Amino acid sequence: EKYDPFPGLIRLLELKDNEMLRVVIKIIGSIINGGIKDNNSEHPYFESIISVNGGNKIFSLFQRKDVDDKIRNIAAISIGRLFKSQELPENMKQPIIDHLKSITSDQDEWTRQFYRNYVRV
Repeated sequence: EKYDPFPGLIRLLELKDNEMLRVVIKIIGSIINGGIKDNNSEHPYFESIISVNGGNKIFSLFQRKDVDDKIRNIAAISIGRLFKSQELPENMKQPIIDHLKSITSDQDEWTRQFYRNYVRV
């Protein structure tokens, strides 16, 4: 039997505690990163995440004013990786691309590294 972790993980994005949100978005981001095989094919977890409205929920987390920059960065990078082989939805396109471009000067090495390795803007 195959287990799909995304319905439960995506629901946790509604938490209010930044520390817990950081853990959840790191887990989601790590799973998304682990699924990347090459740059030309659809992400293997794309359908599973989209089927539970995960793309929009991650984007909503990115837009929240009550979360810290690390959470916003991981959310933006996760969206970039998830939509790696296709165009971002129109409502996400400009905010995500602008944010990903701004990450190139981020003080955090992890954030800069993942931006360079996985997101082509």
